[in-house]
Amino acid sequence: MFTKDHRHVVGLDISLSSPAACVLDKEKLSMTLICFKQRLRDTSVSTTTRNGWTYRIRVLELPHNGLIEGGRYHFISTTLVSAIKAIISRGGSPIGNAKFIIENYAFDAKGRASYRLKELTGCVKAALFAGGARDVSSVSISAWKKTFTGKGNASKSDVYRTAIGYHNIPDLARDFTHIKVTKHGPASPLEDIYDAIGVTGFFLYHCKEERKRKRQP
Repeated sequence: MFTKDHRHVVGLDISLSSPAACVLDKEKLSMTLICFKQRLRDTSVSTTTRNGWTYRIRVLELPHNGLIEGGRYHFISTTLVSAIKAIISRGGSPIGNAKFIIENYAFDAKGRASYRLKELTGCVKAALFAGGARDVSSVSISAWKKTFTGKGNASKSDVYRTAIGYHNIPDLARDFTHIKVTKHGPASPLEDIYDAIGVTGFFLYHCKEERKRKRQP
C-alpha cells in the first residue's frame, strides 16, 4: 500500500457541509487545497512559502438547499472529483496514477447524519472510479490523527496547530482573515482543509517508514 511511487497523492475529508481535499504534486512541490464556499468572502488564494512549496486554495460552490439528498450527493461528489481530475491532468499525469486516501467514517455510528455521510462517501468513491481512479483506500480518523499529531483523539485545534507548527504548513487563516481562530481551531472550511492535509500526511509518513524498513539489512 505504501511503497508505490505516486506523483500525486490526494487526501479527502468527506462531509455533507464542508468537504475538502488536498492534492499533492511531489514533482512540482505544490499542494492544491480544495474546499467548498462557506461564506461570501471565501475566495481562492495562492501563496509560495519559504520552503519553496506553492500552496493554492480553490474554493468551489456548494449546491443550493433546494437539492434533494441524492442530488446533493451527486453534486458534491462529481464537482469535487472533476476539480481533482483537472488539477492532476494539468500536471501531465493521468488520474489513474494518483493515490487517493479517504478519511473513513465511524462504522458503528448511527443516526441520520451518519447514514448520509456514509452514502456521500460511497458516491465520492464511485465518482473517483468512474473518473479513472484506480488506487483508492481509506484510513480511520484515529489512525491518521495518531500519525499526524501523535494523538489518536486529537481535536481540530490539535490538528491545526500541529500542521502550522511541527509540519510547517502555512497558517492559511492569514489569507482567510475573516475566519476567526479560537481555542478550538479555525472554522470551516479551514479546519476541513487541515484534516485533508493530515490524511495526505498519513500516507506520506508510512511511505517513508516502509522505505526505511526495506533498506535495513
